[in-house]
Amino acid sequence: MGITDVFKAADKISEAVDDNILSQEEKENILTRRLEIDANSDNQLAKMIRPLITLIAAGMWVVLHTAVIFTEVPSEALYSADAVFMTCIGFYFDARRREKVAQRRAIANIKINKERVKHERVREKREARLERIRARKGK
Repeated sequence: MGITDVFKAADKISEAVDDNILSQEEKENILTRRLEIDANSDNQLAKMIRPLITLIAAGMWVVLHTAVIFTEVPSEALYSADAVFMTCIGFYFDARRREKVAQRRAIANIKINKERVKHERVREKREARLERIRARKGK
């Protein structure tokens, strides 16, 4: 039993634990929270990591596709570069969209709560006024 067998066994155990402990929705929530923490961080690297990775993937994609003109590049390398680039682009824009949606939802929830509190105060005032009127008529 070599070291690679140990790593394979550890990967299988890790996948089994992940599949049985965390649902897909929980995994997505963890990732979303991590992205929000990165976006709200004071660390510039945390804020710039997605654009940097996307730019690196774009650069790799351009270099490989330019290399096709001058040399023979294996098709697997091109397919891999395309997949990495599309994944980075998709992740970058999807994560950005999720951040904007979360921000809009947070703002909407704040406004809804303010309106709810306002209507609750109006209702309480109305009930207090009706009680005072009933108390006067009851005397």
